[in-house]
Amino acid sequence: GHVGVTDIGIIPTPEYNTYEVKSTDKALIVASDGVWDFIPSAEAAEIVKKFMPDTFATCKKLIEAC
Repeated sequence: GHVGVTDIGIIPTPEYNTYEVKSTDKALIVASDGVWDFIPSAEAAEIVKKFMPDTFATCKKLIEAC
């Protein structure tokens, strides 16, 4: 039979937060549940802080942490 995306937990209505970007911000992490279901935002922020400005390494380490 046909399995729809809602059958595996994907919902059509996104969950989101709003945030006012400040001039002092160093990075913005935009990620799906594939990240947030596995690591807390503080851990993600520490990874970004450690590996920036190398964007490729930062993304790779975020994926590995998940």
